[in-house]
Amino acid sequence: MTRPALFSGQTDVSVPMPGLPEIPDGYADIRTRPAKSDRMEGLTGLRALAALWVVGFHYSFGAFAYLYPAGSLRVIRLGYLGVDLFFTLSGFVIWHVHAADFHQPTVPAFRRFIGLRLARLYPVYLFTMLLFVVIVVLGPALGDPSFNPRNYEPGQFLVDLFMLQSWGLTDHLNWNYPAWSVSAEMFCYILFPFLAFGLRKLNNGLVMSAAVALPLALAACYSTIFGHTMNVTLGGPVLLRAAAEFTEGCLLRRIVDVVPVRRIRWTVPILLMIVATEAMFVLQSRLADFMPVLVFPFVILAASSRANPIGRLASSKPFVLVGAASYSLYLMQAPVEKGARFLLAYVAHGTALECAAAVCGYIAILGVSTALVHRYVENPSRRSLRQLVAA
Repeated sequence: MTRPALFSGQTDVSVPMPGLPEIPDGYADIRTRPAKSDRMEGLTGLRALAALWVVGFHYSFGAFAYLYPAGSLRVIRLGYLGVDLFFTLSGFVIWHVHAADFHQPTVPAFRRFIGLRLARLYPVYLFTMLLFVVIVVLGPALGDPSFNPRNYEPGQFLVDLFMLQSWGLTDHLNWNYPAWSVSAEMFCYILFPFLAFGLRKLNNGLVMSAAVALPLALAACYSTIFGHTMNVTLGGPVLLRAAAEFTEGCLLRRIVDVVPVRRIRWTVPILLMIVATEAMFVLQSRLADFMPVLVFPFVILAASSRANPIGRLASSKPFVLVGAASYSLYLMQAPVEKGARFLLAYVAHGTALECAAAVCGYIAILGVSTALVHRYVENPSRRSLRQLVAA
């Protein structure tokens, strides 16, 4: 992978960097909450893994580019695949929470579903967009010439404001660049009522067949349309990527209803698949970039139950706490990266001690910003808007 020259000059360069879509917090949309032990907290823990993986990828080519961590660690270089984990995970949870609402795809049910999703997504999304406006306006005023005007055009701001940037209306990432995946996620939400209605009509055999055939079809797209990379972020390819993985998540949850797959001890099979993926990289197979996507469904099934070590680890308190705030973390990563540019000189040209302090500073600012946005923007707005939708 060619190292992007993100900070080689005085302007920022738009490079394909995936963001992180949102899924509900456990059973946040269920009218009657189940017992805590049945709430699949491991899936919230997986959100933490996906979020941190993507942030590590973005910062390896952004704030920490001079350290070149992606060149040293393959797992960081593949961080954009955290989005694929999240699209699949999103389909799994959305089916679990909302499939019963669409025995028939009625307009009131569709309106309520979209209202609940916007209540969850849009407040933090809008907050970070406005925060970016402040950063972009103040940056040049304070003598920072690093903001490329092409990436912050008013017309593109309107496209982003309506969550349409992934729908073929722009040819480059702009403003809060990771938000492309929220746009793709909204596309999946619009499809979901019809998807739920159709999948509920399939018998168990067809569901199992579709769950196997869909990754094969995605692999064919990876080898042709995607150009042997899953890192596609704009236009038809990304909508296809998101919709296919979201549908796979729905099928997984549908399978759980008829097959006790969560009782299987997935740890050994998953580890074997990871070893196989690493072997494909060593052998320089052209499918190596796609192999982790085949592992993700099994990781999700494992994390949905405490009956195996993966589920217990994902359900641990640190993972669940970070996972609960993962949406704020994802959307705040780019504003923090731009707003904390004063630390960049220390990362690039400081002593080893100054570089370490600057990296810790970036991480601390991101952590505090995430916590504040999660507590004072995400949670209150979600509660208020959900009450409005219910009314």
